[in-house]
Amino acid sequence: NNVASALLMLRRPAEALPVLERAIAAQQRVLGEGHPHLAIFELNAAEALLGLHRIDEAEARYRRALPAVEQEFGEDHLYAFFGLLG
Repeated sequence: NNVASALLMLRRPAEALPVLERAIAAQQRVLGEGHPHLAIFELNAAEALLGLHRIDEAEARYRRALPAVEQEFGEDHLYAFFGLLG
């Protein structure tokens, strides 16, 4: 996720997305679906998708991540707002 975050900060979402997809797949195997740490990766993947103008896919990622984020951190946490606002 650190490499992907750096790529996102460099505005290189096309390079960040495959890194994130690989990290998400690994985390799903280890942590299971719906884990809050996995949700953070999903939020980052949504950001990459937005950078690629794949808006519908980005929205789906935000919606998938939001319940786990709200459950773990609360509805008023910054991560929840990030999930709501993109």
